[in-house]
Amino acid sequence: MANRFFLKEILLNQLITVPFIQNWSNKNGSTGRNENPEEVRKVYDKYKKASGCLKDKTILELGPGHTFGNLILALKDGASKVCAADIMEYVNCIDPNIEYKEYDGKQLPYENESFDFVWSWTVYEHLRFPEITIPETFRILKKGGVSISFIDLVDHFVYGPFPEKEEDIFDCLSYSDSEWKMMTSNRSTYVNRLRVSDWKKLFAKSGFEIIECTQQKSEIVKDLVANGKLSYLSKYSVEDAITRNIFVVAQKK
Repeated sequence: MANRFFLKEILLNQLITVPFIQNWSNKNGSTGRNENPEEVRKVYDKYKKASGCLKDKTILELGPGHTFGNLILALKDGASKVCAADIMEYVNCIDPNIEYKEYDGKQLPYENESFDFVWSWTVYEHLRFPEITIPETFRILKKGGVSISFIDLVDHFVYGPFPEKEEDIFDCLSYSDSEWKMMTSNRSTYVNRLRVSDWKKLFAKSGFEIIECTQQKSEIVKDLVANGKLSYLSKYSVEDAITRNIFVVAQKK
């Protein structure tokens, strides 16, 4: 798929800066789980399993988009305070029991050691400033607090009405930095293209101890790379070249 839609994506990247188009996209796009009860429950169960008891705990969810169901469920399970932070307000009505803050994608608007848990689901791959956000999550966590993140490493352009082709799932890595910026800098399809090793280093550098890093890998891509296909992946380690997503549980010791 590399370069097939290059010019079209550059054009769309510019069009999204038009205010009325941007507003329409923000309100009608898909972010988070869109409050689908089954999807919310699946995500929440993973959060809860990794978190343990939530009674009297304080929780921040980063980048919830249109979905606040995880935090509502946390309140029902006894959390004392739940907060959400995102780069814009995607919905017009937010449950009054959730403290919502909009921020610039850099410094998180909370005091040091404010939370027991920081949750995020398919958010970190969209960060424009991951080298700022990860240390910020460390700062706002209490000692012993835990960051729980599901990070999708797949090219988000493959998501759509048709089944994705496995050989295209890392197509985003075939572009230069300048090409990728021209295509995605203003759009929700932007991904920062960090790989598994990058995320591990970033968490460790920020002071976290990684206590779990579950990976889903593509055997199809592994075979293609081994047979000399997808040459743009040759500069990566096997782990970085074939990992589709990671579930990271990291603790502030």
